[in-house]
Parts: sequence; C-alpha cells; structure tokens
Amino acid sequence: MRPLPKEPVYLRDRVIGAARPAICIPLVATDREDALEEAKNMVSLSPDVVEARADFWSESSSLDAACALLSDVRQILGDIPLLLTCRKKEEGGYRHIDQDKRISLYERAVAMGIADAVDVELSCGQEVIGRVKEVARSYGVALVVSFHDFDAVPRNMEIVEVLEREFEAGADIAKVAVMINSHEEGLELLASTLEARRRYTKPIAAVAMGEMGAFLRPLGCFFGSDLTFASSGRASAPGQPPFEVIKRYMDMLFGFVE
Repeated sequence: MRPLPKEPVYLRDRVIGAARPAICIPLVATDREDALEEAKNMVSLSPDVVEARADFWSESSSLDAACALLSDVRQILGDIPLLLTCRKKEEGGYRHIDQDKRISLYERAVAMGIADAVDVELSCGQEVIGRVKEVARSYGVALVVSFHDFDAVPRNMEIVEVLEREFEAGADIAKVAVMINSHEEGLELLASTLEARRRYTKPIAAVAMGEMGAFLRPLGCFFGSDLTFASSGRASAPGQPPFEVIKRYMDMLFGFVE
C-alpha cells in the first residue's frame, strides 16, 4: 500500500490522495477548434483530471476569448475535473503572458465556475499566490502551487523544502517537476517524495521529466505522489508519456486496490 495524505483534496467526484493515484492529461492545443476536438478525445480516455494549459492557446491574449474557450471545454468535459494552468514562460510556458493577465484569467474562470483547481508557480511570490488563494477559497476551488526545474533534481532534500514552502504559501496540492539526468537523481526524487509524504498531510505531485524520468512517473506514485501527468498526443513537458502507457502501469501497480 502506498503512503496516503491525511487530507485528500476532492475535485468533483475525484479524490486526489486516494489509494489509486490520479492521472491528469494536459490540453495543449494552440487554437480553439483543435482545443475543443482535443477535449472531446480526452473524454473518451476518462482521465481523473484535465489540465487546461491556457498558455498554449492563441485565445489567451484576450481574457474574454480565453474564458469563452474554457467554458466550452468545461461543458465538453462533463464531470471530469478541470485544472486551469497558464504557465509562466520561465517555467515551461508555451508563450509569454503578462502576469496580471494570467491572474485575471484565474480570477474570472474561478468566479464563472469553470475551474475546479488552478495552478500558480511558487516563483510568483506570496502576494500573487495569496491573491489567487483568496478567490479560489471563496469559490471552493483548489490551489496547486508548483515548482519546475528543467535542468536537474535539487539535491540534499531541497525538494522537500520546496514542497514545504508551497504548503506554507497556501497550496492545497503541492507540485514539483524536475528533470532526471541520472539514476542517482531518480533515487533522489523518490526518496524526497517519500519523505515529503511522511511529513505533510496534503496531496503532492512529484513529477519526473525527461527520457529517464518517464518510467518514474507511476513509480513515484508508489512512493507518495498523489497525482501525475500524461499526454493524449502532444506533451506539455519533456518525457511526458502517453496516457494509455501510464494507465497501464497504474493498473499493474494499483489495480488491486479497486
């Protein structure tokens, strides 16, 4: 049995922190028509969560257009929870979007009832995170606070410290995504994930990136990560495996708990 958080997060009828870890598929189409078609394809896969990566969308330059697209995606997904992310360019975003525009998108989407969770980078700082946290809490929306390192794994328990800072900033779910360049870095991530799971009561997402990191995604869940990411075609991060592959491994590792 994998270690579980004492305070799971509920997104609609999905539990982040259940015995079987959750799989999220990012929606990364770059125009409206493709985004809607991609959302329809995702419904057939039945992921636990869909992440709307608004930084990929050409509509993201207009708040009205972005929210209209999000509303249509929300309708297509039905009861599948929607995580809204407009990623900073410096942390893997597809295009640069002004921070005020990104935060305004979160605030309006939350108020419209479109998003079940929103993702804000730890590097945005406490003032911005607190602003998003306040509006998210008022509408019962979960906050993901995230950290990404596309070079390597932070060493000497730095991952655990990053997760602690994310929870202190107000995260309901704390996320780290790091590049794996060696077997030793893979072991560092797994050990840090287990230590963090034992320390903190809320869900975590510890994601391995890169070719070497792909196989660690389901394995990391065994060590305490409650949420991982998989693609339905185009990946949103290096080494992101296809959903069918991750689900197959999840079935082997955790199918017995169902």
